[in-house]
Amino acid sequence: MRLAPLLSCVAAVCVLTPGVVYGSPQDPLPMQSLTVPASLLPEGCQLKSQGAIVSGPRLATNPWIGTDPDTLAALRASFLPVRLPQDALVTTAEQADMLRRLARDVAEGYVALYEQRWAADLRVSAVRFTSVPERPIDLLAGPEIMQREVGTTWIRFGLDHGACARAIATYLRSLG
Repeated sequence: MRLAPLLSCVAAVCVLTPGVVYGSPQDPLPMQSLTVPASLLPEGCQLKSQGAIVSGPRLATNPWIGTDPDTLAALRASFLPVRLPQDALVTTAEQADMLRRLARDVAEGYVALYEQRWAADLRVSAVRFTSVPERPIDLLAGPEIMQREVGTTWIRFGLDHGACARAIATYLRSLG
């Protein structure tokens, strides 16, 4: 957890004061705080003007913050791989139901897509759980993936070696 500053403005005078502790279940990290301020991004790195694609339709906004159960399930599945029973024949409807069940304990989701010159787009995704989940064995983590938890919020970011990725990773590490 980290003490986040609070900017108070009265009659055009702004004062930076100690604020709220984020990361606890009682006071979760606001999803909008995951968006890197443009002033912290290097030249040629910015939020993409089009929404991201998350296992299905293109999201209408970038960043996207929402509670759509299908999107939340797809986001949660990116943190916790869905394991099907051994030797089971699963219909498409059963598979969709299994994915929707993943979203039951997810309160909110976040996706942001950043574009950078001369390199692939970068994606930040996050889910905020209704309570702190048991930490999984994450088979998807590795040197090219940054994953961290801030209270009930899990953040995932695919790294590359460019200045844009370094700026985003530095900002995300500063949260909580």
